Amino acid sequence: MTGRARRAAVALAMVLALGAGGCSRPGWLRAPDLDMPKMPDVDLPSLGSKAPEVGPAEDSGVEVLTASPEVEFHLRASQFYERLTGRRFNSLATFRDPALREFFETPESFSDYFSDLAQDLAEANFERNQPLATEVEEFAVDAPGRARVRVWIGGENGLPLRFWSTRMVREDRWERRNGRWWIVPGAGGGEISRGE
Repeated sequence: MTGRARRAAVALAMVLALGAGGCSRPGWLRAPDLDMPKMPDVDLPSLGSKAPEVGPAEDSGVEVLTASPEVEFHLRASQFYERLTGRRFNSLATFRDPALREFFETPESFSDYFSDLAQDLAEANFERNQPLATEVEEFAVDAPGRARVRVWIGGENGLPLRFWSTRMVREDRWERRNGRWWIVPGAGGGEISRGE
């Protein structure tokens, strides 16, 4: 009998021995009995059944915010900073884009913010004045109807022989007026830190 056939016969004998013993392990494979307390039986739902919907207890003190001004502010600010990516801020097409203008109360406030951001991107050496990635680092509510957003903006470096990227961190101020959140340019915001 070859080595391969012998191993197959031994494996078959072990399987038959385990099957004859009620699928229990032989004594030499069993762990020693430990004086461990028995775990309580727990009724688990079967995979096919629907578990009941569980929500926070009424007296838990947890409040789920769905339509508060803070939630609206978070969603609106996140949408705005996502829309900045991939746009050139030294072009008329971006300046005339109504999707960006809808976050400003007046055309003048949009123009002020746009020129300030375009200048910051140029000073941070963004290639073609184009941010490629944005990430909100912090939302801070200062008072009812007043908030700040700290956003990280990254892109390709536009300086000659610079193969690495460039980035900046900007802080903008938002205010809630007439039931809507607006960006307020030049009102205590615009803190910039640049890096390569």
